[in-house]
Amino acid sequence: LVEEARRYLEALRRSVDVPDVEISVAASCETPLYQGVVQKVLMSGPDLVVKAIGGGSGGTRRGPSLNDWHLARTCPVPLLLTRTADWPARPRLLAALDPGHHGDKPAALDHDILDAAQFLARQLDGTVEAIHAFFPAALLAATTGFAGVPLAQELSVADLLESERTRVAAAAREITRAHGL
Repeated sequence: LVEEARRYLEALRRSVDVPDVEISVAASCETPLYQGVVQKVLMSGPDLVVKAIGGGSGGTRRGPSLNDWHLARTCPVPLLLTRTADWPARPRLLAALDPGHHGDKPAALDHDILDAAQFLARQLDGTVEAIHAFFPAALLAATTGFAGVPLAQELSVADLLESERTRVAAAAREITRAHGL
C-alpha cells in the first residue's frame, strides 16, 4: 500500500506545473498518522503540508478525522486540509489563525499561514478568509481556581468571554490587516 500511495503521489506531482515551486512527496505508514506527519515535517522542513480531510474507509467520511484535528493543532508549518471533491472555479480558502498563541504556536505561524493561503489563492484565482475559534470551556477552566471560583472575581463569565473575544478579534484584525484582508 505504501508503494502504491507513493506512485499515486508521484503521478499527481508530475501533473502539477507551478513555476518556481518545488514539490516533493513521501509515503509511509505511521500510527498515529498525525505524529508521523509532524515527524516528517520536522525532518524535511516543507513550506506546506496538504492533507485530504477525513480518511474513513472508502472515502465516506465527510468531516475532519481525529488525526486532522491533531495535525491542525500540532503541525509546525501551514497545513492545507482539502476535500477530495473537485474544487470550484474560484475556491475559498479558510486560514485558521491563533492570534492569542494559546497553542504554543510561534507568532510568525499566523503570518506564514496567511502567506501560504494568499499564494494558493493567487494561483487558483480564489479568495482567502481568516478565522479563529476558541473553546469557552477551556478558557473558563484556565481562569478558574480549584474551587470553581473565577480568578478574576470582578468579571462575570459573560464578561470574561466577551473580554477574550475582544482581545482576540483585535489581534486577528492586526494580523489580517498586515496581509490586506
